[in-house]
Amino acid sequence: MRRSIRQKDGQFIVIAVLFISTMIISIGAMLYSTSTYYKFEPWEEYLTLIGNIELSSRHLVELSLSNFTHTDNPDVLVNNLEQWQKDLTRTHPGYGIAMTYSLPTQSGFDFQWDSSVSYSSATANFSLNITSLGLTGYKFNVLATQKLTIIDYDEHVINVTVTQEEDKPVLDLEKDNFLVENIIIYPIC
Repeated sequence: MRRSIRQKDGQFIVIAVLFISTMIISIGAMLYSTSTYYKFEPWEEYLTLIGNIELSSRHLVELSLSNFTHTDNPDVLVNNLEQWQKDLTRTHPGYGIAMTYSLPTQSGFDFQWDSSVSYSSATANFSLNITSLGLTGYKFNVLATQKLTIIDYDEHVINVTVTQEEDKPVLDLEKDNFLVENIIIYPIC
């Protein structure tokens, strides 16, 4: 009888040791995940911020290109980028964001119009500094292009295709989107 009581005590001790070691390992894993979660969480916020700035800059250059091809105003990109710089520092005051831009040409636009294959492009190079992160000199480039190709034509109808980068078609265009003056049609080669 005495022997069976000792065996039960021994089993209880083994089970208790296993239970305590499982608890220690679980608490250690929980503490590690908690400490690394707070360590990496702000970086996700900052990476999202940088990604949003890049995406918004791309949309701004594309919008400026669209306005340029519609109005032929060469200052539209510079005006939009200067306003974007001001708005960016106002919308994120605690981050210490400073963004500068440079244009490869005076207006940032390159174009060839009045031919069977015409194009417009806008290019801007950006440099981003975020003092709250210690990030300086983060550079990215934005290039937006639109290409118009005359497919066929007759006296009253001109069929064209308009594409963006990588020959992605621009959809939802109507005849009111195009200004046709003194048309001179060159044969497609």
